[in-house]
Amino acid sequence: MSGQNPKHKIMARVALFANWLSWPWLVVFGIAALLVLPQAFNQATQSSILGTLRVPENYLDLFGDFNTAIRIVINIATQILSGFTGFLTLQAVSLGLYMLIETDLNYKLLKEEAQNE
Repeated sequence: MSGQNPKHKIMARVALFANWLSWPWLVVFGIAALLVLPQAFNQATQSSILGTLRVPENYLDLFGDFNTAIRIVINIATQILSGFTGFLTLQAVSLGLYMLIETDLNYKLLKEEAQNE
């Protein structure tokens, strides 16, 4: 990378940053998906205080009500899909920038070889 121009170095840094950022992004949204259950438990407990539902004793009681179970599954799926989509986007940005750098370097190499002949 010593022969690269400044634009290549900037693109390589952005690609490296996107690659590094993608993994914590995936972990954070994975943790957020795990935190959906305690959040739903708290909401169910607050709803039971208002008198609309019975007080859940454990997390499995949350799945006794069909609407609550569907809401929990949708919230978990939303968190997982958001994390996975962000992860794939950041990985694609990283790989795309590396491909642009490599393509540009290959064209410059071919141009130099053509001029030397």
